[in-house]
Amino acid sequence: MWIMKYLNKYKYWIMLFLVFLVINFTIGDMMDDATNIEAMDHFGGFFKWLYANATMWSGRLVPAAIFELLLQLPSQVFAVLNTLFCLLLIYSANKTFCGSELNNSYIPLIEGILILVLLPADVCKYALWWKSASIFYLWGTAMSMLMLYPFVAEAKGTKVKPSEWVLCGLGIFYATSFEQIAAFDMVFAIFMALWNKIVLKRKGFVTPVIALLISALSIAFLKMPGNSIRTMSETILHLPHFGMFTTDQKVLLGSIYTLDMYTLNIPGVMLGIAGITCYLICKSKSQIYVKIVSCIVALYYLGAFIESYICTKTSHIKQIWLLDELYNYFNFDSPTFFYDKALQWHVIIALAMFAILGFLIFLALSSEKRLAVEIPLLFFGGAGCTLIIGFSPTIYGSGDRVKFIGIIFTIFVFFTLIKEFIRRSKLHLVYD
Repeated sequence: MWIMKYLNKYKYWIMLFLVFLVINFTIGDMMDDATNIEAMDHFGGFFKWLYANATMWSGRLVPAAIFELLLQLPSQVFAVLNTLFCLLLIYSANKTFCGSELNNSYIPLIEGILILVLLPADVCKYALWWKSASIFYLWGTAMSMLMLYPFVAEAKGTKVKPSEWVLCGLGIFYATSFEQIAAFDMVFAIFMALWNKIVLKRKGFVTPVIALLISALSIAFLKMPGNSIRTMSETILHLPHFGMFTTDQKVLLGSIYTLDMYTLNIPGVMLGIAGITCYLICKSKSQIYVKIVSCIVALYYLGAFIESYICTKTSHIKQIWLLDELYNYFNFDSPTFFYDKALQWHVIIALAMFAILGFLIFLALSSEKRLAVEIPLLFFGGAGCTLIIGFSPTIYGSGDRVKFIGIIFTIFVFFTLIKEFIRRSKLHLVYD
């Protein structure tokens, strides 16, 4: 009897587990997977390989070490664990940010399927199913969200359970070793610790100490000598003129890459976010000029969606991927980073619309009782995790998988807005 009760309570999680498990079992080894299996033998043992990895390749020690050990086991073990981390990503995102009901609910199943639908094919393939990448992007993102839960719980006035502190500790140990998301973790943890202490007047010093620990470990892993050596080798291979770029030029490079991600990879998600935000703002007591601005932003993303659809669905207009066409805009043979004025204004307008949308999300989700700062932080954090790629010459070699964090963060913001839209629609039905 207890088995049937358990199965009924978690039936949607079980369905989702089976969906992801089937996919994981149908995906075999790809590219670096085969060579990584023999890495330990090549360097003469696990600890010698770990030392070589830290000094000559990367500071991603914890995920890489776990991955190398898992490769020594049957591939079915990794398939099962990767499936569990797919579920953990959805669980941790809802627990920390989306706030959805997870037990005896169909929400996880719907979200899991929507993630598969909304994620661009190459991002999904390499960030979720490629072993050598999922160990960082999928696993690292899931552990990061577990790590950040105590900060959001403290802001909401929710008591953190001992088991949740343990999961937070595991997340710190794992996610700080993945530099792309560690940058977001540092900013989020420090901001939320200060927000809880200064604005919300929360007592206790646990979260500030954790924020300092997250920052210290992230910086320590980032300063591993292997990172600088790999940067040098990737620069020579992919972007030999990278050293000539100034800071503002690198920001521009990352901005173009980030804007491409939003307008070309997930224009429908951005339109959905802008549309629901506009609806929530217009239904609220916001001033008229705020409502007008929200409508303008929604129309902007509607135009971006239509433009993207025309470019990708017809053969009459050639789609221009700005990052791939950088040599058409920039003169790399000169220390000066020249670019077309039309492109400059395009970037400025797009960044302005994105920034305004983030602020409107904050207004739409906040209430008199609570200011929902964590969702805009997640929204802007996804952009930041992508924009910092402009400071790395690995943007060409890494492919679309580096967009995973930015896209999955945006998708979870979309889910949060859908939930709020449904909640307020139900309230209107009750009171109308």
